[in-house]
Amino acid sequence: MKSRELDICKATIRKLELDLSDLTVCTECASGPYAYTPVMALMAGAKKVLSVGRSTSYGTFEENSEKIKALCTAAGLDAGKISFIEKSQLHSDHLQEVNILTNSGMLRPVKEEVIRSLPSFAVIPLMWETWEFRSSDLDLPACQKNGIPVIGTNESFPAINMFGYNAFIVMKLLFDLGIEGHNNKVVLLGGGKSGYGAFAGLKNTSIDVLWYTHDGEKGSKTYAELSGLLDQDHVDAIINFEHEHPINVFDGSFGLSFSALAKRFPSIAYGHICGNVDPAALKQSGIHHLPEKILPFGYMSYATENIGPRPVFELCAMGLKVGELAARKRLQNTGIEETIRYTVDAGIGMDFPGGFLNYTA
Repeated sequence: MKSRELDICKATIRKLELDLSDLTVCTECASGPYAYTPVMALMAGAKKVLSVGRSTSYGTFEENSEKIKALCTAAGLDAGKISFIEKSQLHSDHLQEVNILTNSGMLRPVKEEVIRSLPSFAVIPLMWETWEFRSSDLDLPACQKNGIPVIGTNESFPAINMFGYNAFIVMKLLFDLGIEGHNNKVVLLGGGKSGYGAFAGLKNTSIDVLWYTHDGEKGSKTYAELSGLLDQDHVDAIINFEHEHPINVFDGSFGLSFSALAKRFPSIAYGHICGNVDPAALKQSGIHHLPEKILPFGYMSYATENIGPRPVFELCAMGLKVGELAARKRLQNTGIEETIRYTVDAGIGMDFPGGFLNYTA
C-alpha cells in the first residue's frame, strides 16, 4: 500500500485544520483518488462515515469497498466506522443522523427523496464553486424547500488555491499530445478563473501562448478574432479550457472550424480539458487529439487527477471543511443564511449568486 497518498491526505487535513469529530459524513465509495474521501473523513475524526457507491467500469462496489478498507488499515484507522452502502440500497434510515452529505460523483444525482430524509441540521457542500453547479447533479429546489443549505467551495482559498494547478494540467496534456513544452506556439481557449489560472502559469514558461476568451478579458483576444489564427505561420496545439460559456468556437461562426485548422496546420494537435465541441467534427477532421472521449460542456474531459492525486485530495478536503464549518453552525440552530455567511467569512465557503435561498438554476 502506497504511503505517499496517505501522507498527502494527512498533510492536507493539518493544513485545513479539518476536524470532523462528533460528525457523521455521507460521501462516496469510489475508485482511484476518490477512494480516499471517506478515509480522510475518518482521519479528521468523523464519528461515522457512510460510503455510498455502485459498480461502474472503473471498479465494482465490492472492489472499491475493499480498497477503502485496506486504506483504513494502512492508515491505522478503524474501518468499522465506515458503513458501505450500495446506492440502490440507500434509504431514509441511513440518513437520519447525517451532518454532511457531499455532492460527490457516486452520490449524484442527489434526488428529493434523499434530501427529504436528511435531518434539519444536515448540510451539503458542493465540493466546487457555485458557478459550476449543474442542476442534473442535485435537486436544489428540494434543498431550499427542506431547509438543507448547499454551499460552494472557494477554490481560491489561499491555503490551497486549486487554480494554481491549471497550467500544469495544460502542460501534462501537451506532453501527452507529444508537444515538447518549450519553444512551442499554443492556443489557449477559455477565460474566468479556470482559463486565467492556466494562462497565468503558462505565460511564465517559454511557450508562446495565444489566449482567447469570450469577452477578451485581461488582455486576451476575443473569440471573434479566432479566424486570425489561420494567418499564423504555425500553431503546435490548441487547448480548450472553456469552462464558463457553452460556445462551440469551431462551428464556423467565428470563421474557424476543425477542418479549416487541419487544412492550414496539418500537424496541429488539439487537447480538450473542457468546452462545447462537436466530437464527430473533430474526429472527421483527422486532427490528433486527446482525450479520446470528449465529455459534454460542464464536465472536464481531462481533469486534475491526470497530474496526480493531490489536487483531488485537496478539493475533497476543502469541501469537507466547508461542511464542517456549516454543520457545526446548524447544530447550534443557526439560520441558513447566517450559516452560509459564516463559511464565506472564513474564506473557504461560497454562496450562490443572490443567495442560496433565492437562487434558481
